[in-house]
This record gives sequence, C-alpha cells and structure tokens, in this order.
Amino acid sequence: MNWFHLGHRGGDEASEDRTGYASQWFDLTASGLRMSIDAPQVIAFRLAKLGSGDPRAGREASLMVEEKFKAIADSHLLALKAALRGEPERAAGEIVDLYQHRIEANKRRLNPSPSLVLS
Repeated sequence: MNWFHLGHRGGDEASEDRTGYASQWFDLTASGLRMSIDAPQVIAFRLAKLGSGDPRAGREASLMVEEKFKAIADSHLLALKAALRGEPERAAGEIVDLYQHRIEANKRRLNPSPSLVLS
C-alpha cells in the first residue's frame, strides 16, 4: 500500500487502502504508547543499578551504549530492507517493533521484582 496515492484512487480499493492505512497507524500508535510506559521503567532500573555500587554496574553502562549503536544499525537495516522490498511505509512499524522487543527484554532482565512493573 502506498499512502501517497490514497486520495487518487476510486471505489472500494481506496476504502480498503484507507482502512489498512488507519490500522497501521493505530498499531504504530499503540506500540508507541507501550514504549512510553516501558522505556522509563528500564531507565529507572538501570539508574538504580548504576547508582547501587554493584560491581556489575560498569558492565551495564557498557552494554547500554552497545545496545544504542546496535539499535541504530538495525533500524537503518530494517528501513533499507523495507525500501528494497518496495514497502517503505512498513519501515516505521518494523522499527518500533524492534525497539519494543528490546525494551521488553531489558525490562525482564533488569527488573528485580516483576510484580513492580505494569504489564
């Protein structure tokens, strides 16, 4: 689906495209909302670990930086793949899914007590 052409099509095809487009935006918005809840929790867990004097805190700081560079590289790769498939409009959703998956993994790894986190 190419959203640039939504207003230029007629009949049922345009209606289906608009519905699909709205669904994509809804999914993207819902994922963004979920990340806005999960990411601050991960930040809080990391800050607690870094501030605790835990000997593993240095490793966590290094891992945090490594994860940022890997996420940037992986995001660019997903965007390139989507463009090469002829589906550049899917890149944003795929990138948000990648980030959400990694945020959830960090939340599980860092959380000292899973009952403290909204699920």
